[in-house]
Amino acid sequence: MPYLGEIAALLTAFSWSACALFFTAASRKIGSFSMSHYRMLFGFIMISTAQLISKGTLIPIEISNSDFLLLAASGIVGYFICDTCLFQSYVDIGPKLGILLFNLYPFGSALMARIFLDEVLSFSAWIGMTVTLFGVCFVLIDGGGEHLKIKRAHLVRGISLALAAALIQGVSFTLAKPAMATGGADPLTATFIRALFGGSSFWLVSMFRGRLGSVLSKFKQRRPILLILAGAVIGPFIGVWLSMTALKLAPVGIASTLMSLMPILILPMSALVHKERISWRALVGAAISCAGVAILLNGA
Repeated sequence: MPYLGEIAALLTAFSWSACALFFTAASRKIGSFSMSHYRMLFGFIMISTAQLISKGTLIPIEISNSDFLLLAASGIVGYFICDTCLFQSYVDIGPKLGILLFNLYPFGSALMARIFLDEVLSFSAWIGMTVTLFGVCFVLIDGGGEHLKIKRAHLVRGISLALAAALIQGVSFTLAKPAMATGGADPLTATFIRALFGGSSFWLVSMFRGRLGSVLSKFKQRRPILLILAGAVIGPFIGVWLSMTALKLAPVGIASTLMSLMPILILPMSALVHKERISWRALVGAAISCAGVAILLNGA
């Protein structure tokens, strides 16, 4: 089916946008640190169940050691290291500027895929990527100059961490693609291995830092836990599975760009759920991004 990978990437952006609403509501109750742990735990349980039902085993024997290690590294890099850098950048420079800088990751993904995977994008595809990301950035930039109020040390660290997270996300995608391209790992198996190592990293680090008790105590709060459970179905389970499907079937740069549309797609959801007004800037940015997607798909 034509554009199946690109469709999976767009559906990934939709699922991540939807789950963000659940995770945001839960984070306001128990904090983003504890939320991240349960997000990964619930997602992993669902992925494991789907893997057992569909394959009859968690790790098929046809997966080579090298593919397994690539996916394990992709999970640690993409889930744990990337999220840690990104969330700290939110603390230092705020989520809006952090997301803005992080959304440059499709360029890094495309460049690394060109160097390490020999994936070549057409000129029109690069133009489409640029236009799409410009539309996203146009929505995120508010022109308020809030970054001028941030201490210089925090500004430098926050910008560095957000850009590092963008680069790390590209590394994670580039590591995962060849493991699926060889035929040993399908998207579901890849999702399972990545979630196993990425999710375990959160819990192990918390245990060594003596913060595990605090995380476990939050399980008693029923409403936020149910919100995380609902979000985990949409995001860490379905969304990540779709993202691996997109990476398997579409070039890394194109898949990354389409997945980065989350700030655009979340606008109507926020308007519906939180009754937020959609500004003229958001509408213009969305139109620019749609034009970019059209150019991107035409050049795919």
